[in-house]
Amino acid sequence: MCGITVAIGLAGRSGYTSASTAATTAANNNKRKLTNGFTSHDHGSLEYQLAESLDAINHRGPDHHGTWISPDGNTGFGSCRLEINGLGPGGQQPFSNRDGTIHAIVNGELYDHHRIREDMIAKSGFKFRGGSDSEIVVALYEYYGPSFISHLRGEFALCVYDASRQLFFAARDRSGVKPLFWTVHGGRLLLASEAKALLPFGWQPEWDVRSIIDQGWLTEERTIFKGLRKIRPGNYLTCLSGDHITHDQYWDHEYPDKVSIWTITSLAWRQGHVSYVGDVPADLRVQNALETRTEEAMIEGVRSKMLDAVRVRLQADVPVGIHLSGGIDSAVIAGMAKHLLDKGEVKLGSTGSHRLRCLGIAFDKGSGFDESGKS
Repeated sequence: MCGITVAIGLAGRSGYTSASTAATTAANNNKRKLTNGFTSHDHGSLEYQLAESLDAINHRGPDHHGTWISPDGNTGFGSCRLEINGLGPGGQQPFSNRDGTIHAIVNGELYDHHRIREDMIAKSGFKFRGGSDSEIVVALYEYYGPSFISHLRGEFALCVYDASRQLFFAARDRSGVKPLFWTVHGGRLLLASEAKALLPFGWQPEWDVRSIIDQGWLTEERTIFKGLRKIRPGNYLTCLSGDHITHDQYWDHEYPDKVSIWTITSLAWRQGHVSYVGDVPADLRVQNALETRTEEAMIEGVRSKMLDAVRVRLQADVPVGIHLSGGIDSAVIAGMAKHLLDKGEVKLGSTGSHRLRCLGIAFDKGSGFDESGKS
């Protein structure tokens, strides 16, 4: 778990600071010194606000705090990191490419990153500075542009700033495991892993009673606070030239119906509640022959995908264990991990041990919540 925070000046919005004004303010700030030798910054400066924002969510990533501020002072990224992959300075965020045009911060874990890393080195010669899984975001974006999101596998909330295009891009993973909230306040687009990280930028929370009553905070982009939204699972947000903010879906949980046959013949087509517009490949224009796999083949297919999912999640630069809840799901995961270890197909985290460690939680016997006996 890590924490991220972002502030982007919006052109034409109230409170927006021009590049020249920001540069003058930064220069004046740098001239002031405290008696202990540290640079003093105004409480309203972006550097100070980013630092305070990260302090508010330090529990998410106590191993390292890092910031990046654009030369014009209008865009700032902050990250507090919990080290799992790529320990040490090489994994510290924010990340940037060699020419300083692409910058990224990531909260989460990206799976199968070793394969993607080798692929990017072969295709583009990208020079990685460390072994962090999150650094592949910069390499993928540099090569594919915004469509890089389709190459990611994991649980994540991420932000990328492309200085050459003046494009800001933020996205959440397909299931929404990692949070990312956003709002517009004081002429800025603000994003953070938790709402309280926005307080240093001057945002003040106010209950959204309608959202609470409607339970819109559960299923929509609304939250329990007025004006504060969340990027929904499988969605992304963009801001172009500090002005035009859009958000859209890149993935959904809808799957084709394999009980009946249907066709796609139009360039504008609809499946479930999601519309797709674009060039429909020829092989998709007649879609979904009835399911032909046997039951045994489907079972083996699920087993194969689950084994692969467990395999990539055992990769880490720290010790790895499994939490047993007492249910069938965690027991299956533990069994598959043991199977992979016994076959020598994986190493367990940084220790390389073949001994699987499982953890559980016990409650008072009379509480009704204790499953330690089952686990």
